[in-house]
Amino acid sequence: MTQLVERLRGVGRGEGERVSGPALFVCRHHVFGVGTFAVDAVLAGDALVAAAGESGEPAGVLIGTISSCHGALNVLRIGAAGGGRRR
Repeated sequence: MTQLVERLRGVGRGEGERVSGPALFVCRHHVFGVGTFAVDAVLAGDALVAAAGESGEPAGVLIGTISSCHGALNVLRIGAAGGGRRR
């Protein structure tokens, strides 16, 4: 996941976007049919998104959910408020 973030940033090529992460939410099944992820992962993900958006400039955060059988990744895009104008 860290290598994917580096690729998205376009490190060394002068391209890409400001991308943070990854914020990973690992699902554990504690009883049949009930999957959960840790509160500390939610808090860490929230802090990562807040830090990425702190400047008000457009940014992305790689977010992932992972279980024992599958996973999904996507980039949460954070845009400047007001169509590019900072508020």
